[in-house]
Amino acid sequence: MKVDHEIRINADRSRDPEGGVLAKVDGVGQGRVQLLNVPSGDVPQAIAAVDEMVRLSKLDPEWSWARAAVISRDWKRLGAVRTYAEKQGIMVEMANQDLPNIWRLRETQALVASLRRRQGELLGVADIIDLLNEQSGNKWVDLLAEGIAELARELKTKTMPVPDIVEWLAEWSRETRGEQRGLLLLTAHRAKGLEFDHVAILDGGWDRASKNEDRDAPRRLFYVAMTRAQKGLIVMASGEHAFLKPGTPCVVERQVEPHFPAGGLPSRVYNLPNLKHSDLSYAGRQGGRHEVHRAIQECRVGDPLHLDHRASNWELLDRHGRLVGRMSKSWEHPPGQILLSGAVGAVVQWRKSDGDEKYAHYARRDAWETVLPELVFAPPGQVPSVATVPDTAVESVVSRANPAGCTEIRGGQLAKAVTLDDADALAALAQRIYNESRSWGEFIDSFKERGLEVAPKGGGLVLKDGTDGRELCKMSVLGLSYKEMVQGFEEGFPGHPSPSMADYALGKKRAGAPKPQRRSKPSTEEDDFDIIDE
Repeated sequence: MKVDHEIRINADRSRDPEGGVLAKVDGVGQGRVQLLNVPSGDVPQAIAAVDEMVRLSKLDPEWSWARAAVISRDWKRLGAVRTYAEKQGIMVEMANQDLPNIWRLRETQALVASLRRRQGELLGVADIIDLLNEQSGNKWVDLLAEGIAELARELKTKTMPVPDIVEWLAEWSRETRGEQRGLLLLTAHRAKGLEFDHVAILDGGWDRASKNEDRDAPRRLFYVAMTRAQKGLIVMASGEHAFLKPGTPCVVERQVEPHFPAGGLPSRVYNLPNLKHSDLSYAGRQGGRHEVHRAIQECRVGDPLHLDHRASNWELLDRHGRLVGRMSKSWEHPPGQILLSGAVGAVVQWRKSDGDEKYAHYARRDAWETVLPELVFAPPGQVPSVATVPDTAVESVVSRANPAGCTEIRGGQLAKAVTLDDADALAALAQRIYNESRSWGEFIDSFKERGLEVAPKGGGLVLKDGTDGRELCKMSVLGLSYKEMVQGFEEGFPGHPSPSMADYALGKKRAGAPKPQRRSKPSTEEDDFDIIDE
């Protein structure tokens, strides 16, 4: 947009009323651009923008929330809009700027694999739909269904060779953004090339260029945002707007005092599935026996996730406490926030060749799957107690860390929450700790961080409450036999009173040690070491 460049009306609309369809039905704005002046802050302008759209929705007989959008200079201002709109019962979508390539999705790769099993055949749309329906439904399957519907408009009743179908899907996946189903929240950058009936543009950030932008970039982006509207345009401001000035016939300025909902508007921070937020190569660096591979294989889009902070890394755990992935080093936990909800947002396929070549030698396989989470955070005072202190052992176990600026459960609360009834959840955690520990020292410290103590007893190990020394269970109950751990760490537990057990597991002979005897009847000895198991 050039300075002082005249804006001309589209010739195709030259015979329509100046205010379009709203000129007659809206006695307030009369189809003009509305400049709504509200108190400063993300929440006041979010409430005012959504309320104005709700008002217009009652006037426009053809209103559809799937044809409406709220555009911002950046993503962070859209959080309050999403929270308030959802509180009003409006379906909301966020146009994630960094969505994974649709081609990488597990669902796409599964469909392609099904197609390739029909190699050499000519398939019609009904055949492709049958193959897609082999998968359980989720948002990505729905997106693929939209793609097939698009292909159906081209094919009609014709058929197509499988290689051509796969090629069409690959091309479509690079360009598709999916069909809009509700109020769309997006940035001006993301809005390029799109059109909507009604648009609200949030204030903030238009007065300055961002890093690596020239000084006219904000003006051009604002032009992009305002020209997305086909019927109605709402522009928010707190004081004088950077570009839009009142005083012209086509702009009506209104002072608006937002009506805050009872109890106020809860604050939320949304993290959408994003390739930049996840350690994409984590699963690929793990050995074949690592729990992450099975956990990812069994997870589904929408499954709940939890965060655990350990050794400066944020890790993703499933409902069973199993590790499914790790956040990237560049991802930062929102300061002063608690995880309100977490879910599997997407599962993508990643390859050894996709990463930086200098790190390729760390990968232990050529291809693997990676979980991309969808996370929602809130201040501690706005999180229900059930979310702050979960009622399962896994959720209690995984919230031990207290990094700066992040509110979590205090460590001493853990052991008191663990009972033998929690054995399955605790077993999953114990297995994960063992898989990731390279020595007895790391193994012991990992439990200590969680308020638990590993101690020798009899011919094996037990787990104790780290605060009062109460014995919780034998390690063998958790699926970790002392013999296997000795073989894994290649040495016995430090200070264990039965060193001959470790020698036996390692195939060593201790001078003067008695030869182990096969037990002829059940023993009451408190150990977890079976000397006849191989």
